[in-house]
Amino acid sequence: MNEIAETDTAQSVKKENCHYLFLNECEKDAFTLLPNDRDFYAEILHKSVVSVGYFKNMTQNLYVTVFFVDQETMKRLNSERRGINRATDVLSFPVYERSDFINSAFLTDPEIMLGDLFISPEYCENDAITMKVSFSDHVAHMLTHGTLHLCGYDHERPDEAREMENLEKKILRAFHIADPYTETSDSAPLP
Repeated sequence: MNEIAETDTAQSVKKENCHYLFLNECEKDAFTLLPNDRDFYAEILHKSVVSVGYFKNMTQNLYVTVFFVDQETMKRLNSERRGINRATDVLSFPVYERSDFINSAFLTDPEIMLGDLFISPEYCENDAITMKVSFSDHVAHMLTHGTLHLCGYDHERPDEAREMENLEKKILRAFHIADPYTETSDSAPLP
């Protein structure tokens, strides 16, 4: 894939052989609304990807695109893709199914596009206030959660939910972020 020129609406970060593209599709500048910079969010994405066993020793290029969108766009996507007519904080649109990861044939491809994440900063901020957690921690949690969906994880069954939540907690602990499923956090946003 070609390198993306940095603009007010597009920023890219490369961590090892993983490429993370952040696209602002909000009316307001999402990059200034968010409590941390793109490098912090790329670290969250990267830790999420490399925590998944399939990618620990990979040598090929891997790509994830993160779209920052407003609540109206999020509501439309949620309605079109999931039949739920309301906004949400994060949506994941993976390229591969869980069975693809188990069979792992595609893991030999020289370039792997995991999929797209859609995040609503405004929804995340409102959610964080309601949940009494920091905006920064909640955005980090949603990026982790969404990335694990791109890597084939789901939470439809209780055993799947436990597995996914345990991995989320492990990843977030590496960034000193409290367990989003049991604890409330009054911590200040991470630098």
